[in-house]
Amino acid sequence: MPSLSAEGAAMYRSAAREPIDRSDRPEFRELLDLGLIAESPWGGKFAAVPSDYAERAEFRRVADLLEAAAQRMKRVSSASESIASLMDGNSGGAGIECLVGTDAINTRVDQATRETRYESRSAQPGPRLRRHLTLVGPRDLDMAKRGVRMRVTYRNVRRQDPAVVEYVRAIAPHGLQARTLKWTFPKLVILDDKHAFVVAEEEWEQPNASRCWHVTNRPMVRFLAAVYDRDWDCADPWDVTPARVGELVTNERQRAILREMYAGRTQAQAASRVGCSTSAVTAEMRALRKRLGFATNWQLGPWWESSAERHIP
Repeated sequence: MPSLSAEGAAMYRSAAREPIDRSDRPEFRELLDLGLIAESPWGGKFAAVPSDYAERAEFRRVADLLEAAAQRMKRVSSASESIASLMDGNSGGAGIECLVGTDAINTRVDQATRETRYESRSAQPGPRLRRHLTLVGPRDLDMAKRGVRMRVTYRNVRRQDPAVVEYVRAIAPHGLQARTLKWTFPKLVILDDKHAFVVAEEEWEQPNASRCWHVTNRPMVRFLAAVYDRDWDCADPWDVTPARVGELVTNERQRAILREMYAGRTQAQAASRVGCSTSAVTAEMRALRKRLGFATNWQLGPWWESSAERHIP
């Protein structure tokens, strides 16, 4: 979820200790909008909602939006086909076409990719086969070298997949940005806000798709792009660049602190074990977050999990 303001974090801590009154303050609206506080059935006060519960609730809300959009797409498609049939005896023209078969899907995606000039968004929740990545790698690399902005999201578990790591590592130097999410999401590709390829829901977690919808209706494509961007904002950045001498992101003390915190210890416990003050731990984590462009310590966890610097003393 989006990072909290300092005022919002302070109010959340207060609500976690004891329910709070309704307020006109901006941080109260911030917590309410994020689902991090909810009205208590006793006394009309507001209590803190565990962050993982709020995150699951937000995911359910987005999933409901996707389902509603899918139903609307079906209704619009059906209505457009009926109108086209009445007007000139031809069906189609709704801006959505079902593609059946891997070859048909790949052919259409390849064609759209060659025409892409500005941006590629890719959401890949399931496993990726090495042989498939070997085939699409040159195509995607060519797109990156043409200056196309490229973004891809994976599930967190893909950070341990050697084929995916190899693919991202090969294209990242040319501008590919990768992030990961801990929940599943629709498998799709969006190109230039002109084309969207949406894989059938039952195949989201499959390595290859045998059925997908090619969407060219601009409002539908823009809606899918907005859904993708919302997930992107919630995702954790994934840096796969190997650590090299003289180019380390962390210093020795930061690595020691990260090992303690990754093991489940608090900042105070980490400070005691590393041999420094709690304020020093806070300062080190703040400096590291600034260097990586992170807003919270939570974002450091997935980055540290995949970082080659974990293995450096």
